[in-house]
Amino acid sequence: MSKISAITLSIANVEFHQPIIHFIAAIFCYHARAARDSLVRLYRQLRIGLVMKKMTALALALTSSLAMADSHFAINYAMIDYSEVEGPDVKPSALVVSYGSEVNEYFDFQGRLGLGLASDDISINNFNVDISVKNFIGAYIIAKVPTDSDLQPYGVLGFTRGKLEADIQGAGKVSESESDLSYGFGVDYAIDTSSALNFEYTVYLDKNGFEVNSIALGYKGFF
Repeated sequence: MSKISAITLSIANVEFHQPIIHFIAAIFCYHARAARDSLVRLYRQLRIGLVMKKMTALALALTSSLAMADSHFAINYAMIDYSEVEGPDVKPSALVVSYGSEVNEYFDFQGRLGLGLASDDISINNFNVDISVKNFIGAYIIAKVPTDSDLQPYGVLGFTRGKLEADIQGAGKVSESESDLSYGFGVDYAIDTSSALNFEYTVYLDKNGFEVNSIALGYKGFF
């Protein structure tokens, strides 16, 4: 066989085998990608599982800590005072329900929900306006002053979001929601080891042009 024929045959063999080589390479790349994707999915599943385990453990620990902590609830009648810089004072009332958990002997966390009870009427430009507290909600830190007596003074610092409603004679109702930093002080008078009478003065909203504060009296139970 001549050299030219041998070279031609070699080239033909290479050209014949190229599709097979490409097919094998494609299969190898497919399996490599599939293996890589499987490893990525496995890693993500393991990572998600680890994160979920950590979150579950943290939630259980937090729940256990709150369950072991001393808690309290309170129900108060609040006399609300809404005042504007250029306007009459309005004095509606509200029912305030609180629930709190002790952090230590100096601090409590507390959440509150307020619901309007009675409204107050004012006259604006010969129109009767009925103003009431629709509702409010807030979260607060209670800073306690330890004493050896039945009186337990404390300070309040937190955040409140509230909604006021005005019913204007002949024009319908309008409402407005506001939120602000809240602060105040109070005192508990112990009746026994599991209950107390409560008095508190709180400034719930102190915005430019108006202020909403309250004097509250009520009952507090410990468990």
